[in-house]
Amino acid sequence: MSKKVFSNKRRAFLIGAAMTSAGALFTVAGCNPGRGSQQASGSRSAGNGAGQELSVWITIRPDNKVVLKIPQAEIGQGGLTSISQFLAEELDVDWADVIPEFYDPSVNVAKNNVYVYAATLGSAGISNLMEPARIAAAQIRSMMVRAASVRWKHPVDTLDTELGHVRHKASGQSISYADLADDAVKLPVPDPHSVKLKSPDNWRYIGKSVPRVDIPSKVDGSAKYGIDLHFPGLKYAAIKQSPVFGGRLKSFDATEAKKHAGVIDVVSVKAGPSGLNDPTPSWGIDYGMDDAVAVIADDWWTAKTVLESLHVEWDTGSHVNANSKDIAEEFQRALAHPGAGMKVVREEGNFDAAFDKAHRHFEAVYSVPFAEHATMEPINCTAIVRDDGVEVWAASQYPDEALRIAASAANVPVGKARFHPVLGGGGFGRRIVSDYVSQAVQIARAVKGTPVKLLWTREEMIRRSYYPPYTLSKFRAGIDEQGGLVAWESVSVGGRAPDQSYGTARLPQLVPNLRISYEMRDTPPPFGWKRGVAFSQHTWMNQYFLNEIARLSGKDPVEFQLALLRPDELPKNMEKRELALERIMALRRVLEKLKETVEWPIRPSPGKGRGIAVHDQSYWPEYSASAAAAMVEVSMQKQRLKVERVVVVVDAGRVVNPDNAVAQIQGGVAFGLTDFLYSEISLADGKVIQSNFHDYPILRMASMPKVEVHFMASEGRSHGIGETPVPLVIAAVASAVADAGGPPIRSLPVVAHGIEVV
Repeated sequence: MSKKVFSNKRRAFLIGAAMTSAGALFTVAGCNPGRGSQQASGSRSAGNGAGQELSVWITIRPDNKVVLKIPQAEIGQGGLTSISQFLAEELDVDWADVIPEFYDPSVNVAKNNVYVYAATLGSAGISNLMEPARIAAAQIRSMMVRAASVRWKHPVDTLDTELGHVRHKASGQSISYADLADDAVKLPVPDPHSVKLKSPDNWRYIGKSVPRVDIPSKVDGSAKYGIDLHFPGLKYAAIKQSPVFGGRLKSFDATEAKKHAGVIDVVSVKAGPSGLNDPTPSWGIDYGMDDAVAVIADDWWTAKTVLESLHVEWDTGSHVNANSKDIAEEFQRALAHPGAGMKVVREEGNFDAAFDKAHRHFEAVYSVPFAEHATMEPINCTAIVRDDGVEVWAASQYPDEALRIAASAANVPVGKARFHPVLGGGGFGRRIVSDYVSQAVQIARAVKGTPVKLLWTREEMIRRSYYPPYTLSKFRAGIDEQGGLVAWESVSVGGRAPDQSYGTARLPQLVPNLRISYEMRDTPPPFGWKRGVAFSQHTWMNQYFLNEIARLSGKDPVEFQLALLRPDELPKNMEKRELALERIMALRRVLEKLKETVEWPIRPSPGKGRGIAVHDQSYWPEYSASAAAAMVEVSMQKQRLKVERVVVVVDAGRVVNPDNAVAQIQGGVAFGLTDFLYSEISLADGKVIQSNFHDYPILRMASMPKVEVHFMASEGRSHGIGETPVPLVIAAVASAVADAGGPPIRSLPVVAHGIEVV
């Protein structure tokens, strides 16, 4: 699919969904208020009584507590809190009365995506849900005021609301939403264009560091994740998938296994769909899952140990000889001799002519390996299959699709399936795919009527994941006599994935002669989105190449970047020039603020180095995203590296929850440092070599640097920030290593270069 087609389709989907959600779909619901109530374990107590459901978003309890249905996963990013801030703000209720609950995917599927955006990926929840959620709450607030107006016989304009009550301005007379709910539900829903949203000057919650609703229970240990769920009669399952991607199950002998005390059954799990990995029409791809064997037992340890002793024969298929060295060599040949699969995805000016005339040439090749998400909570899913349907509990970043996969695996209509979202101990893109849901349901079918919890081992997680693609890129630059960049070419080859060319093609720096090409090659592992998406493969390459050119030319890297982000250099006849201008100005602002904040170019002490990067997560011209710049400071003594300080400046529009936003950026920095320092999945004989944290390490607390976060004051549209720091910090720390006298880092991870991390 071309980038232009992808961009237009995705944009049309989001705009269409928003328009639909703000209209007739916000009608008052007449369903049972108890249906679909998925209280987020670890959030506040649900209080007493079922209450009156006024829309799919909001239920008013008899005690005036307000249940808010949140169509986002809670995987540590604060989604339950942020979306609740939108709803509570416009509904005008007391934060102490807010009870967030996960939405019911069955309702969303039945009502044609009434929640607008119910996937948690791409840091898109904030920007896609802020307006629809606020409008929905404002409609309910308006209905409360009209209900009070009818009851009191006071004109609407003599009334206002405050903290869950309607108040008569002149007399001070007040009535709770709970007392008005039965009347309000009978009123027509106001046109979404007629409701008045609160002015930012009057915001009580949006823009404030409201305490996260999930933190107290996570601190005291009472939070219930998927791995913690327990039901009467619960059984446990361990699973082993084909060790080679694409392999098929031939046979297994369960005779001895079934004699083991506590073993219930040994079952096969069939290959099949794993669910779409993106909600955008014509963009999400189902990469499927392979055959597996599972042992069901009274406890998980028994299931695991018996499974390990089970003799299983696999048809290892066509990938049995695949290894990382061969893949790298194939990609190198593709770069050296581009074939029909190599497509030019962006071209401006005349690169060949400008490169030939350039005073100086510079070339470099960069690579990034396969990598795994390494969520702290292992993959798990609990399912029960009955004669009348299937019910599933799991953390998912795409619950609507998990629901569909559960129904498919149980061989029942979607209307006969229920999916209950639960707290997740990390996601980072891994829990978008619903392979584990299908597996759990297939296993539960073998013991119909009995709940079964499937729990993966860490080894299974690392070796049988969905990975971002191995990527190899060759860059060429033409430099003029003044050290200016006059020609830029990048040629990239990436592994199996949807179109990832935006990661390299969305280079914001202005180069008069530019050519960017990309080719996708089939590789054994299935693709999976990972925090930072394609920018994690490509942005650090773009940024590091720019910094290498600056050093080669004797230029200050900040000034070199600013010279390439000059709005006056934008061609007057450029297509979508205003969008490009807005983007460049945002990137200039954060880079200039970073320069001021870190007192650039003051040099650090000997043995230390600084690196900078500037980046946004803009997938296409109309996609407005947070702009950010970062400085990383490291110390380098021989082959010992310590990352000491990270400073990030962000323009995220209006920041919804500053404390949570800081935490998101800190977490993104840690994630990016892990990718830069350690992350590598490699193949030998068709199998993943790595297996656990001893050979697939993540950043430890002792190596975590000090992170300073600065937000630009802005009244613009709010944007997500969870993905942005990942590619940003990879790019900046790579340049810092070179600045400290270390070797050029043109392939990840750093530890593969013999560098010790301290």
